[in-house]
Order: sequence, then structure tokens, then C-alpha cells
Amino acid sequence: MKKTILFLLTLLGLLSFNSCNKDSFGVSNKNFNTEISPLSNLEFTFSENVVADSLVGIWQDIEYIKIEPKVQGKFKWLSNNTLCFSPAMGFAPSTDYTAELTSVIAEKSKLKKKLDSKDVKHSFHTAYLTLLNVDYYWVKTDDVVEVKTALNFNYIVKPADVAKNLEIYIDGKKINFLLKSSLNSEVVEVSIPEATNSFEQKPVKLVLKSGLGCLNSSYKTSEDIILESNIPAKGAFSITEITAEVINENHTFNIHTNQSIDKGQDLAALIKIFDANNNEVQGISFDVYDFGVFVKGTFEESENYEIKVSADLKGIFGGTLGKEVDMYLSFVAQEPKLSFAAKSGIYLTSKGERNLGVKAINVKEFEVKIYKIYENNIIHFLNNSNAIESYNYYEYGGYEEEGYYYDEYRTSNNFYGNYDDYGKLVSSTVVNTTSLPKNGKQFLLNLNLNDT
Repeated sequence: MKKTILFLLTLLGLLSFNSCNKDSFGVSNKNFNTEISPLSNLEFTFSENVVADSLVGIWQDIEYIKIEPKVQGKFKWLSNNTLCFSPAMGFAPSTDYTAELTSVIAEKSKLKKKLDSKDVKHSFHTAYLTLLNVDYYWVKTDDVVEVKTALNFNYIVKPADVAKNLEIYIDGKKINFLLKSSLNSEVVEVSIPEATNSFEQKPVKLVLKSGLGCLNSSYKTSEDIILESNIPAKGAFSITEITAEVINENHTFNIHTNQSIDKGQDLAALIKIFDANNNEVQGISFDVYDFGVFVKGTFEESENYEIKVSADLKGIFGGTLGKEVDMYLSFVAQEPKLSFAAKSGIYLTSKGERNLGVKAINVKEFEVKIYKIYENNIIHFLNNSNAIESYNYYEYGGYEEEGYYYDEYRTSNNFYGNYDDYGKLVSSTVVNTTSLPKNGKQFLLNLNLNDT
């Protein structure tokens, strides 16, 4: 009899537990952990189908998720049980965030259930500021010999802040240095003039004191960062790295060396690049820097290239590479980017051809929406949209829908209001970039307002 009572109590307990679960639904999966990329989307998958088919696949401004600190963006149900948040301009660097799933999710739910309280809040952060690595290389200006030191960070920092927190020790002695960088950047350069005693092959310790911050973040490093290495020998000229890089749509191969290159050489005879068919690439040019040389040319992202650097390439102290360097590289496809080419224009003249220059990288199609702003709303719209800056640059971010990518004519000073509050939509067109004429590197988008 006792066994029967215990069994019934257990069964009743299970029934009670299941009954509670029927009153709520939870998060069964998400696409992120504690640390996210600044360009990440956030996706939450729920334990049950939450919304009707009519809400799936539509970008919405409804605040399903409250993110602190505030991040502008849009929401879309990828399926009946998966919600996506896409930030318009990405998440801030080195920043702690909380994402709170709001009651709107339950209100929109066809389940008539509440979200389980344990799944409401989620904490995460973008990667914290850190010093990735340090490059040391020799330079010689007139009779002055010095060691240049390039500090490579994962975010943009202020050079003056770095210099204030930086200490350098060579062979155990603290050394004075000169700050060479003036612009905010991920790379900060300092130089160490060589004293009477040579620095060659001496151990070097770099200490970056705690308290350093980066742009667009209140975070400060909490511990000292210490990196130890050795100063390279002057006579041992070598290539430290070759990379393929795309900057402002310009493709370059960057050859980094441990000392400056002798500028008196015929670089075209010493550095050659071949395409996938083993044909030498013609028309390349060279930009020589303290840390090496950048090779510029008409290179394609989809093609592999072979870079050959002659063993006779010479450094500033007379040493040569000693053996040929042969490497295969290709350019990594860039993230989609869409922007207007002009950065200061705010109107189109009626006497022109009404073409707008558009820069599109890895964008096959985009949507163009034209709104007519009512005359009595123009001043208010300009004040709220920063529309005078609407031709400003647009970095990666935005929304990808039905195979095309668009940024809704937004800038770094985004307008997130409802355009219908100021006027009305007069035209919406999907444009294929292959159908647009080109002027140099930009596409020409014709706006025929007579049809609107």
C-alpha cells in the first residue's frame, strides 16, 4: 500500500510539472555565446512555434528584444520559432551588453503563453580591447638609425593614450621612445633611436599598463599587457609576412620586412606576380614604406596569385634575402557594402541627367525606395534624420533579404523613424547591379522622378 501511495505522489508531481510547462515556452538555442563579433546578428530559437506564417520573413521595427546599451536595428522572424536581430551599424567594440526578450514576443505569439522567466535576459560582449602583437623593424634616415615598433591592436585607439601607458625595456633597461603616430588607428608606431650600444638581437620587453581604452567604448584594460621578443639583427634581412589586402576597393599585396628596403633597387625586376595561368601581371606599381613595400595592380578577388621575390632584394644595411621567396595568395572576398559615391551632395538638379553614383561591393541586387516629404514636414525631417549628411560613408551593416542587400539610405547618423510620418512612399524598385552603367568604379543609378 505504501508503494502505491509513493507512486501516485510521484505521478501527480510530474503531472503538475508538465502542467506548468504548458503555460510557458523557452529559448532552446541561440547563435551566440558570451563573446560576439561586432558585425553579428543575434538569433533566438524558441522551444515551440511562436508566430504565424504571416510574420515570417518580414523586417520589423517592433522591439522584440531590448538591448542595453541601445543598439539600433531591425527584427525578423526567420521561421515560426526563430527570431533574428540585425544591428544597423554593428555592436560597439569592447562593450558589455544585455539582451532582454520583451513581452511583445508573447503578445505576438499564437500560443497564448508566457516566455519562461529564466530565458528572458542574456548577457554577452564584443571582444575586449587587447594588444594582438608587436612588429620590430630597423629604419635609417640620413645617419640616424632607429628601431620602429608597431603595436597592433584589435580596435582603434588613440596614439597619445597608448604612449602614456607604454613602457619599453631593452636588455633589462627602460628605454625612451618617440611617438610616431598621430591619427587614431589599430596600429600605433613608436621609434627607439639606437644609442651607443647596439640593440641588435637584444631581448625587448614591452609593457602596456592597465587603463587603456579604445574609441566608442567606455571599457579600460584591467591588467598590464606584457610582450617579450628580440630585436632583429641588422644584417639578417628577411621578409616577415606577405598579405593580400583590400583598402577602399584597392587591392594590394603587402610585403613586410624586418628593416627598410633599399630604395635604389629596380623593384619591378625583383618582385613579380603571376596569375593562375602563370602569366606575369603587368602594370604593377610599388609603394615603399619603412616596414616593407606594397604592390599595387589590377587584381581580382576570385583569382589566386603567385608572388615571387628575388633572393637579391636588399635591405638598408646591405644584406639580401639570400633565397627566393615564393608564395601563393588570394584576396578574401569583402563583406557586402553599399553606399552613395558622393559624400556632400543633398539634391539633384533638374537640368542634369539625374544619375546618382553608387558604390557596391559584392552586392548583386538592392532596393531603392523614394519618399516624398511633405513641405510642412521638411525642416522637422532634416532635424531628425541628419539628411544633410545622407551621402556619408556606409560601413558594413544592414539587412539581407530575399537575396539582396540594402542599407535603406542610412548613414553613421541613422534615421530610425517612420518615413510615412513625414510623407509618403512614391517608388520602390529592386535594382540589379549588372544592369547599371558604370563610371570608373561606381555604378550610375538613374532616378526618373517623372514616373513617380
